[in-house]
Amino acid sequence: MQNYKSSLEFIMDRLDITGKEIAEALGLDESLVSKWKNNTRPLHLRSPHLPNLVAFLLCGDQKNYLRYHFLKKFLEEHNYGQDLSENHNLNAELSAFLTSNAPIFESIENQKIHNEQLNKTGQKASMYIFKGNQGRQVAISDFFNTLFNEALPQEVYIVTQEDISWMIGDERYLRKWIQYISATIEKGHKLTVIYWVDRPIDELGIIFNLYLPLYLKNEIKTFFIPKYTDLYFKCSLYLIKDKVGLWGMEGTNRNDRHTMLFWDTLSLNHYQNIYENFIRSSKNLMSSFTKEEYPAILKEIGTKNISTSNSIFVSKVPTFTTLPEELFYEVINISEIPKSKANLAKSIYQESSLLIQKNNDFLLRMIFCKKELSRLLKKSTFTYKDLSLMIDQEVTVPIEFFRRHLLTLISRFESSSTLKIGLTEKPLDIDLFIQDETFFLGWNFEESDKVLLFYEHNLNRSIYYHYDQIWKSIPSFEKDPYFFREKLEKLMNDE
Repeated sequence: MQNYKSSLEFIMDRLDITGKEIAEALGLDESLVSKWKNNTRPLHLRSPHLPNLVAFLLCGDQKNYLRYHFLKKFLEEHNYGQDLSENHNLNAELSAFLTSNAPIFESIENQKIHNEQLNKTGQKASMYIFKGNQGRQVAISDFFNTLFNEALPQEVYIVTQEDISWMIGDERYLRKWIQYISATIEKGHKLTVIYWVDRPIDELGIIFNLYLPLYLKNEIKTFFIPKYTDLYFKCSLYLIKDKVGLWGMEGTNRNDRHTMLFWDTLSLNHYQNIYENFIRSSKNLMSSFTKEEYPAILKEIGTKNISTSNSIFVSKVPTFTTLPEELFYEVINISEIPKSKANLAKSIYQESSLLIQKNNDFLLRMIFCKKELSRLLKKSTFTYKDLSLMIDQEVTVPIEFFRRHLLTLISRFESSSTLKIGLTEKPLDIDLFIQDETFFLGWNFEESDKVLLFYEHNLNRSIYYHYDQIWKSIPSFEKDPYFFREKLEKLMNDE
């Protein structure tokens, strides 16, 4: 039998909190905390220090959410299952418990002997275990909320081999997940992600396409494990270096998950070594370049012996690289671009054209945003933002010129059996050119000067599949060239 002299002593033991920590947090002398703990000066409800003590126990340091869940669960059990979801109820119950001042007895057989043996070979550790998809979501939320409570930037590591139905099967939680990742980056934490790419392409495509805009605007270290064999078991590992860890595994079915949230030193060191082993067996997922290096990237792709295959080009509106040659040179002349910048524009245009021409015998589908195109056609001028940002000079033409551009694009569409064009209602966050299973090129020069390039075939297939689904969501009759001409002419004449 273990005898605790006070409720506070019990809580301090379970949460691994010292009297010194409490004293420093509340600005008190440690001797007063010792008297509370030993029940020589009992805490009472009228104590001016009680609200601050309760607040500290529920919200302490980086373990705050872990503490919160322990105290909530314990007090609910202590009160015969009472729901303490409301914070004011939880505060009141903790205050009442701390001031009860009755000794607490814990029935653990041979606890003292067991602890003495344990100290020779390891340490006593605390953790939380969560079950099922919903439990995984709660654990992940606790993990990120713990991270966001950190005042200084932390190193965060993520790898997931399991299926991610717990995330992508819940649209509301999927949005929350992206908010967590965005907030992690915005708060200055350093994020490393390892992808397990041997998974269904629809699953991989959903999550990676959500990440793409973040990769363009931020520095995220990305790797993939180049193994394409089924595993006996699959795991997930999330770490805030030297702070908190999360380990998860699938059970006998997808909903039978096991998730463990831990923060003891031995476990953290162990799982951080596991993550380092993952890194050693991984490869860089993608290359990141600046807009100034864009011509070199295009040349690299063009000179590689890449097997030609079906391609998809995605942009909010047609870019300058889709101009016919005569109109491109007309833009250069209209805008009075200096010779050095004009040469740079020509280089990019020529390399882009060569890339597209390699696909003459294969299907090339162009997807543009109907809403954005409609908005821009109502203006008096049009700015080729991609060209403007690449040469650091605004390139603006009368709207009539852009309409000519669209009409020549439609003419190519009508006369070609391999060029297809569609307008989507869906928002398009980035511009990209992708060849199925071959390479991916992505950029958004309005928000970043970075260009992403990667060749991993499963990831390429997943992104290609994602935009293929967007293409298929466009009604067939709207992809007919004659209907498309009629629709665009209507947009152009809509004032």
